[in-house]
Amino acid sequence: MAQDEHAQDIAALRGFNRAYTNRLGLLNPHLDGSPFTLSEARILYELARRSAPTAAEIGRALHLDRGQISRTLKRFSDRGLGSRLVQSQNATAAARLTADRKFLASLS
Repeated sequence: MAQDEHAQDIAALRGFNRAYTNRLGLLNPHLDGSPFTLSEARILYELARRSAPTAAEIGRALHLDRGQISRTLKRFSDRGLGSRLVQSQNATAAARLTADRKFLASLS
């Protein structure tokens, strides 16, 4: 019972968010003449507020799929806005992401 109620509430809230995000023009490819899309801006925000997060951490925080994050990070890297650091821990490799701190500071 409670699970169904929550699912209905979540669906209603997501519908509301989609409708008003579209109505306010927040789904335009670039906001206010910015060179970044909304998803790029969200990823940059996460890079700025976290200390070398993994792509998986950003994906979980933003509910974005791995492919989208990977393509976005490649674009950032190509533009000189960030890089990937691979660190080995317990025989597993985790890609840590860094961003140009001067660039991120210029955004605020």
